[in-house]
Amino acid sequence: MATLVQRAAPALAAYNVSLTAFSPLFIYGPERDTDAAQGWNASSTATDATTADGTVYRRTQVPGARISMAFQGTGLYLCFDAGGASFALTLDGKIVQTTTSAASELACEKSGGEANTLLYASGLEYGSHSALLQVAASAEHEFRFFGGALEIGVQTGGRTVDDSQVVDDQDSGWALAPGRGGGQWDSKSAQGYFNITGSFECNYGRDISAAYTFSGAGGAVLHGGVVGDMSAFSVQLDDEPPVNLVASGWEDESVVFHVAGALDPAKEHTITLRNFNSEVTNCNVDKFCCVNLDAIQLLRAGKEDLSALPQDPDGGGGDSSGQQGSGPDPSKTGSSPKTNAAAIAGGVVGGTAAIAILGVLAFFLLRRRCRKAESKRRTFDGQPPLSYELGRDVPLTPYTAMAAVPGSADKKQILSAANQPASPNVAMSPGGAPRLAQQDMEQVLAFVAERMDNGGHAPAAGAHESETLPQYRR
Repeated sequence: MATLVQRAAPALAAYNVSLTAFSPLFIYGPERDTDAAQGWNASSTATDATTADGTVYRRTQVPGARISMAFQGTGLYLCFDAGGASFALTLDGKIVQTTTSAASELACEKSGGEANTLLYASGLEYGSHSALLQVAASAEHEFRFFGGALEIGVQTGGRTVDDSQVVDDQDSGWALAPGRGGGQWDSKSAQGYFNITGSFECNYGRDISAAYTFSGAGGAVLHGGVVGDMSAFSVQLDDEPPVNLVASGWEDESVVFHVAGALDPAKEHTITLRNFNSEVTNCNVDKFCCVNLDAIQLLRAGKEDLSALPQDPDGGGGDSSGQQGSGPDPSKTGSSPKTNAAAIAGGVVGGTAAIAILGVLAFFLLRRRCRKAESKRRTFDGQPPLSYELGRDVPLTPYTAMAAVPGSADKKQILSAANQPASPNVAMSPGGAPRLAQQDMEQVLAFVAERMDNGGHAPAAGAHESETLPQYRR
C-alpha cells in the first residue's frame, strides 16, 4: 500500500467520518472472508446469506488476528465486542495509551447497538498515521469488530464543517474513462446508494477510472459500493501516489473508499477512482473484478463560527488536547459537576454542632461585656475568659468558621467528619454546663436565628463571616 502523503495543516476544524467494518480502509489479517477459526469472517446480525441485510461486522477466533489501516488526521475510534479477548492498539509503531468507553457514543452509531466497547486515541498530531489493532481471540473468546470513525481536519477558516454537498455518481462532472455505456461504465440501482444509484465498471486496468475535480472544499469523502465480484482497486488524490485497496467479497452497498482532509479550498483538487491495484495485477484472471462508485461528499466551510484546531508553535498539527469536531468526544470527559460543598458543610456542621456554637457564642458575648466593664482582663492557661461566673476547669470547644476553610480538600474533610456520629460536647456535657444569663441567651438565640434564616449556608465566595464571630487564642 502506498504511503499517505502528509499535507500541511493550517487552522483546521475537526470532523469525524464513520466507517463500517467492510470499508476497504481496514486491512484484515491473517486472512479475510474466511472461517472465524482461520481469520476474519464476514457476518451480519440479520442473515447468513451473502447479502448483508442487518448490521455488518467481522469476527475472529484467531489468537494472532489483526486489523491495520493508514490514515491522515488527529484521532481514531474503533467499535467492537471483545468477547473476553485481549487486544492492544499500536500507533506509528508504538503501543499507545488508549481509552475505552461505552459504545453508545456516535462514533459507534453504525454498529446497530451490537458493539459494547469504544477504543479511541484522539488529540494526535495532525498528519499521516498507521494503526494496528492486535487481538488474542479464541473459540471461547470471539472478537467482533464493527468499524469506527476517523477524526480529520478540514480547512474552514474558523467555521463549522458543512457536509451537505454530495455529488452523485450520475453527476455530469464525473470524468469516466473510457466512457459510459456500451460495456463500459454502467449504472445500477440499490437502496443503500446515495440517490439510489451507483456506477460500476468490470473492465480491469490502469485506464479504467472515474475522476471528479472540485474546489471550495477543505475535505472530501469518497463513497463506493462493495459487491460480491469486487476485489482490488485504487484511489488517488491530485498528484499523490495511488492508495491500493482490496474490498470484501461480501456485499455492503455504500462504504467509505477514501478520506481527504486539510485540503486548500482555494485550489482545485481531483479524486480519481481506478479499477486497478498495482499490487494485484491479475485480479481479473478467471473472474470478474469490478469497481463500484456511489458519490463524493465535499466538506466546506459552514456559516457558524467554530474555534479551529489549535496549532503547535511550529505550525505543525493539532495539539494533544483532543479537540472534537461536529462528530462524537469519549477521551473528553465532561467537567465534574459543581457541588455546593461549602454550603452543605456549613449546614451539616451548623446542625450537628449547634450546642457547641451556642456555648462558645455565649462565652464570648459575656467576655465582650466583661471587657467593657473591667479594665483588667483575667486569663486562664492561655485561654480567654468565658465568664466571671465560670471556673478554671471548664474546657473550651474550638470553633472554625466556614469562611476560614482554605480549599476544597479541607471542605471534603469537613463533609466527611460531619457525616460521622457526633461525639458528646465536653464543654456542654451534663454536670459541667454553665448557666447563661437571660440577656445572654436572648442574644445567642437572636444570632442563631439570623443564621438559620439564611438557610444555614456558609458565606458566598469572596464574602466573610460577621465580625461578631468569636476570635480566640490557642
